[in-house]
Amino acid sequence: SRLPLSDKPDPSPQFVLDQLEALDRAEAVDPILLNLDLIERVQTQARISRVAVSSQDDLQHLIHGDFNLSNLLYDSVAQSFTAVLDWDECRWDVPVYDVVGLLADMTDVGFKSIALQSYLDVLKGSDYSHAMEADAIRSLLPDASYARTYEELLIMLRTEAHEGVYVNHLVRTLAEPLQGTIS
Repeated sequence: SRLPLSDKPDPSPQFVLDQLEALDRAEAVDPILLNLDLIERVQTQARISRVAVSSQDDLQHLIHGDFNLSNLLYDSVAQSFTAVLDWDECRWDVPVYDVVGLLADMTDVGFKSIALQSYLDVLKGSDYSHAMEADAIRSLLPDASYARTYEELLIMLRTEAHEGVYVNHLVRTLAEPLQGTIS
């Protein structure tokens, strides 16, 4: 679900905790994650990350919006992507959100590097006025990834599309930078 970051206000930390506890009754959320203080810290970090990315609004241009491996054609001989498919979620936004969507699907570090460089190379070949600002895009990756992960968690909780394993993964991903490795 590579949806645009929501314009809706964040739900209260108590709402998030209540939703996680409801899920816990059905699918066993890791008890260490059922912590109001942790949820408040996650929401604070998500706000900080959103502000960091929005500070680069002058980098906005048309992005794909659902930029992931299933929407790319890859030429293994040339080791490059040759086409981008399925543009129905395109929007005006910061390009780092496309990069984060793509990298989230990848586990191979070498392939991630190729994908990121391919994306930046395509920007350089475009008429996009900020195409040469690859360092700015790279510097936004951690904040954009955090904001996107938080938004995905909210989508799962608001729509009650509860998938316990995936929700656990999202909350752990958001909590780890705040409290170190969770045991």
